[in-house]
Amino acid sequence: MSATVCVFVQYAERHPDVQQASSIYDKEKGLVLVYSGVLPPGGVENHLTSSLPPHYIPDRIIQLDHLPVNSHGKLNRKKLLELVEGHMKESIYYSSLCIIQSYFSGECSLDIDKTFVENGGSSVQALALSCQLSEMSHTPDTQHQVLQAVLNQNIRELCHYVDSFSLPAAVAKSREDNSPPSKKLKVSLNSSSTLPEILTVVQKDCLTNPCPSFPSNTSLHAKRLWEVDTGKCVDATPTLISTGEDNFAYVGSHSHKFLCINMSNGEVVWSTILGGRIEATAAISQKHRLIFVGCYDKHLYCLQAFTGDVMYKHLTGDVIKSTPAVDSGRVYFGSHDHHFYCLSLPEFSLLWKVRLKGAIYATPVISENGILVATLNGSIYLIDKTAGAVKEEVSFGAPIFSTVLLAVDKVVVCTVTGLCTCRQTDNLSQELWSYKTAGAIFSSPCLVADEGALVFGCHDKHVYCLDMHTGHLLWNVPCDATVGCSPFPYKTNTSNHVMISSTRGTLYSVNVCTGDVTSFLALHADVFSSPIVSGSRLIIGCRDDKIYCFELIS
Repeated sequence: MSATVCVFVQYAERHPDVQQASSIYDKEKGLVLVYSGVLPPGGVENHLTSSLPPHYIPDRIIQLDHLPVNSHGKLNRKKLLELVEGHMKESIYYSSLCIIQSYFSGECSLDIDKTFVENGGSSVQALALSCQLSEMSHTPDTQHQVLQAVLNQNIRELCHYVDSFSLPAAVAKSREDNSPPSKKLKVSLNSSSTLPEILTVVQKDCLTNPCPSFPSNTSLHAKRLWEVDTGKCVDATPTLISTGEDNFAYVGSHSHKFLCINMSNGEVVWSTILGGRIEATAAISQKHRLIFVGCYDKHLYCLQAFTGDVMYKHLTGDVIKSTPAVDSGRVYFGSHDHHFYCLSLPEFSLLWKVRLKGAIYATPVISENGILVATLNGSIYLIDKTAGAVKEEVSFGAPIFSTVLLAVDKVVVCTVTGLCTCRQTDNLSQELWSYKTAGAIFSSPCLVADEGALVFGCHDKHVYCLDMHTGHLLWNVPCDATVGCSPFPYKTNTSNHVMISSTRGTLYSVNVCTGDVTSFLALHADVFSSPIVSGSRLIIGCRDDKIYCFELIS
């Protein structure tokens, strides 16, 4: 038994209302003080905290009627462990831990001394988890406060935080809703479920939530041209470069690899190992010579586009998940350290940085008036390009993961409360129209100018299309799961379409004019990457560790 354990057990037993005390250590539960006596657990905690420094305080305190003993009158530790396990299963702490674990694959060992994100969870999962924990614990805190706890506290702290708000009714509810989330962070394809060479369109009766507008006589197929295994999940969206002769896709992975792939044959032209996990989508310099990408090791990397050599890296104070913006000899980017940066090119010198009120996830957007920057505290900033001064700040009251859409004199903003609102570019406080969905919006909207249509996905399992001028709903399409990725507009011979994916990995091609789903196909694994269509080719990253390229065949 360690000195720490001995100390808090001895101090607990010094209280006259504690009859007997012992301890148990578990990797997931931490140090647990178990005692019998009439003093409630809160009283025991007060007794310990008044006498001992913080690092001597146990992670959990459990009161039992009596501590079990064996036939020799000694403590029966096996029986004690069983009693503690039973008690923990009755608690919101344990329920919270089970819910968090369900977001990870079975082989993943959860480290409760790390945050949800450090364990491998993404920001999108963090919001979904915050919704579940808020509902389960009946916390008086806002969902935004719970989201901040999910993002910033380690798993142990997070479970205690949720447990502190728990009510007896919440326990009953957690038992009632004891099924884990159906979406896992990662689903591996085994030999019996590998993708076929030809992915035919899934018929209506194959989906649990089919699209009613799906035509029965569709003839679209998707031929798998190639796949590249990156070693870990691919959440970033591929960035494409055309040199005239060849097309190349650039994308990073959780495996720390950043790759350049020849689009024609799937050959990996080069692969560079960066210092951490890569969730951010890359940006390209104007002459296609440099690639900029953020990383979990807190650096913005600049790589040579045709060799993969690291030309420069800039250290920030936290992870970078935001895609940079490159313009006129400068690169602009945000970090989770609440700062927005501007570097000069090709010198890579820091011209300025400005501290904002929240972490930055969305891609900054360059306008004539300045740079539009969205933050996770729910504010949009207009920042002067030359000096980095904040020209305007407007709060929307909820985290903004979605990149704002700039359309001439209008700006469209989407938040996790399901709000989609249109503002004047030169006066962000002036609302032109707003539309409210039934779920959080992570998807960055796209504008199909020919149709005057604004399209985005939503966590209420729908794709929405609004009239850009009025905000009126033109159509919405139900999907088989939440839609967190961004739609990609493309044209067929006859009409405008968008390609979009659900988190379950079902790809939908939707006619923008009519809202009809002209085709869809399943990847058999979860997808957080957004699809890209180039000519007749579709490329997308997947949580089965692979990047796929398909030929769309009409």
